[in-house]
Order: sequence, then structure tokens, then C-alpha cells
Amino acid sequence: MTPEQHTHQLLFEIRAWKRLLLFFRQENMYFKERLAELVAGDISEQYLADAESFHEEFISLDCTICFLLDDVRQQEKIVAATGVPEYPQTVLGQQMQIRTDMLKAEIIFFNLKDAFHNYQLKELQPLEVCAD
Repeated sequence: MTPEQHTHQLLFEIRAWKRLLLFFRQENMYFKERLAELVAGDISEQYLADAESFHEEFISLDCTICFLLDDVRQQEKIVAATGVPEYPQTVLGQQMQIRTDMLKAEIIFFNLKDAFHNYQLKELQPLEVCAD
């Protein structure tokens, strides 16, 4: 692989991470809006306590997304500016660390998303079926 191809590959991965993090941010905003809608109604004390827990987790996810976006943007600047045939080991090490952090963030995001969807269903009443 030529140095240009290597740079292109690293930047491709970095840009994919940025898109994914922006998607997570948008979805997290949607989850917080949905949570506000749910607690605006008449809900049980336990359901409200669970809502507070989800709210804290959504805020924590926002922080994680911001930290990762900052790391990814810094890595993008370094990779784009480095014109040497081989990157210093620190650049490649940072790329691998961000890759690991991104995988962890994906797991956290999708587990939280699943838990939140289950939470939404917890208080729903079954629909009455009309007999014709």
C-alpha cells in the first residue's frame, strides 16, 4: 500500500467515525425528546424513577460522543497533515485506540437504545380489540 493509499484509508475510517458519532448525537437528542414526552403524561413513581436514570444515561452518552468527536477530529488533522511515508507509531496507536473506543461507544449506544425501547413499552396498555 502506498503512503497516499494508507492516508486515504485512515481518513476513510475517521470520516466514517464522524458520521456515526453525529448519528449517535442525533438519535440521543431524539431519545431525550421522547423521554420528555413520556414523563409529561400520567406515569407511575417507578416509571418516573426509571426516566430519571435514562436521562442521566443520555447526558453521559452526550459527553462520550463529544469526547470521541474531539479525539476523531484531532486524529483527522494529524493524519491529513502528516506527509511522511510512514506514520509515527503514536498516530497508528491513537487510531487503534479510537477504534476500540468507538466499538465500546457503539455497544453502549445500542444497549441503551434497546433498554429505552423496552422502557417505553413497559407502561403501554394493551389496545382493545373491537369485535365486528
